[in-house]
Amino acid sequence: MEFLDNQIIEKYLSGSCSEAEVEQILKWIALSDANQKELFGMKVLAAKEQFNKLSQDDETNRAYNEFLRINKYKEDLKQQITRKIMIGFARYAAAIVLLIGFSTGIWFGVVKQPKSNDLITMSAGENEVVRQVILEDGTKVWLFEKSKIEYHEHFDKYSRTLSVEGKVYFEVAKDTKRPFRVDVGGYIVEALGTAFEVTNYKNKEQFDVLLVEGSVLIKDPRQKSLSTILPGQGIVVNTAINKFQLNQVDTKAYTSWINGVLEFDGMTFPEIAKILERYYDVKIILNAPESMTQHLVGSLSLKKDIATMMRAIQIVVPIKYDVSVDTYVYVEDF
Repeated sequence: MEFLDNQIIEKYLSGSCSEAEVEQILKWIALSDANQKELFGMKVLAAKEQFNKLSQDDETNRAYNEFLRINKYKEDLKQQITRKIMIGFARYAAAIVLLIGFSTGIWFGVVKQPKSNDLITMSAGENEVVRQVILEDGTKVWLFEKSKIEYHEHFDKYSRTLSVEGKVYFEVAKDTKRPFRVDVGGYIVEALGTAFEVTNYKNKEQFDVLLVEGSVLIKDPRQKSLSTILPGQGIVVNTAINKFQLNQVDTKAYTSWINGVLEFDGMTFPEIAKILERYYDVKIILNAPESMTQHLVGSLSLKKDIATMMRAIQIVVPIKYDVSVDTYVYVEDF
C-alpha cells in the first residue's frame, strides 16, 4: 500500500477513524520512515492549528477529562495502537508528547468508549440466612447471612474476578478463556468450572476454601502458586504467615447451608460443632468432648444467629450451652 487515502488521513487527524481505518494507517506507516515522517508532519500542523483553542482554560479542562476517560478504554485495543504507533514514532516522542498534550482528541479519538462498568456489591442482610445471586456469565452464587461479594458489572475479556467477605458458595459457569478468580485479601482462588465455598471473615488472619467438584488453585499475594485443591478437600490459609493446611471434609455437611439447613448423618456433636463454627464465625468450647460420642442423624433449619441455632439444637442433642456476645459458645453435657 504505497498511498493512503486523503479521507482516511483527515479522519485520523480529526479523531474519527474506525478500527479498520486505524489498521490501514498502521500498515502504511510501517512501510517506510518517509511515511512515518509525513504523518508526523501532518499531525504537527493539525496540533498547531488547534493550539490556541485548546490552550483556553475550559478546553484544557475538557481535554484533561477526556484523557481520564480514555484510561477506561478497552485495554487490548489501547495497548495495540499505542505499541505499534509509538514504535514508529519513538525518535519523535518528545515533540509528539508536547503537542499531543494540548490535543488529546486527535491522538485518542480512534478508540471507542466502553459501556459503564460500575462496582456492584451484593450482600445477604441480617434477616436473610441465605441469598442467591446469578452473575452475568451464568455463575450461581449463594451468600450466607451478613456475607457479601463485590464485582464489576461486566467481567473483562481475560478473567472473571470478584472479592468476598463472609461465607459464599459458587457454582462457576465454565469458560476456558476466562478463569474465575476470587480475591481474598490479595490471595486468589482460581477456577474454571467448579463448585466451591470460600469463607473469609473480616479482621481474621485466615480464610478457607472447600471444594465440591472440579479443582481450584490458590495463589498468594505474590501470585505464587500455594496449593491446588481436589474435590472433598478443604484448605485453611493463615495469611499472617502464608501457611496452609489441607483436610479431607464432608463437603455435603459443610455446604448444606445453601439449602437453608444443617445436615448431619452419623456425626458426633464435636463434629457438628466444627461446622457451626464455620457457619457462624464463632468459637465453640466443649467442656467434655470425650463424652459427646453419640452419632446423630438428621437436619435442622438454619437460624439467623448462633444463639437461636443452639436453642434448636438443644431440642435434639442433650447439651447445656452459654453464648458469650455471639463470639464464644460454651457447651457441656446435659
